[in-house]
Amino acid sequence: MPTNGSWYTMAGTSANDVWVGGYQGVLAHFDGSTWTAPAKPTSRNINALYAAGPGDLWAATGDGLLHFDGTTWAVAGPLNTGEMLSVWGSSAHDLWAVGWSVWHYDGNVWKRMFDPPSLYQFSAVWGSGPHDVWASMNGELSWGATHLLHWDGSTWTTHVNAAADRVRGGFSVPGATWAAEQSGGVVRLAP
Repeated sequence: MPTNGSWYTMAGTSANDVWVGGYQGVLAHFDGSTWTAPAKPTSRNINALYAAGPGDLWAATGDGLLHFDGTTWAVAGPLNTGEMLSVWGSSAHDLWAVGWSVWHYDGNVWKRMFDPPSLYQFSAVWGSGPHDVWASMNGELSWGATHLLHWDGSTWTTHVNAAADRVRGGFSVPGATWAAEQSGGVVRLAP
């Protein structure tokens, strides 16, 4: 494993296709036998990665959302969004990205799905499928309690002060979700 980076995120599609990304665009790929350090796609932080398939990698970065098609990196996703903090999907045709808004990609078009109140930002997005998506929203000026939003495929439900601190990530299975707080706590919720 390469040790020359401050790693923030990891994604992959198999034991032969693993990616890690982090501080100031540092990136590494494992092909099953060797770690390589591809050219940085950005000089800004890689906050989150999502591998939709081999040669289909998405990166939430300080420059917005970037996409790797197996050969080159390109700006992708909704335009003029600012920093993206998290990206997740259930398939190549069901992607979610968050920063100052929640965005959804259906394989053709990115659509804004939710805007937070003023001075709030989304820090993570995850789920178990297209009808079970979670996003964490917290106040930019206070690192206090976090609201968790749940998308059931048609409606958002807000869980106010569901976490005591900024949520950095989560994991869901049908019927339950877990959220990891920045301060070390873990919260379990059911939709």
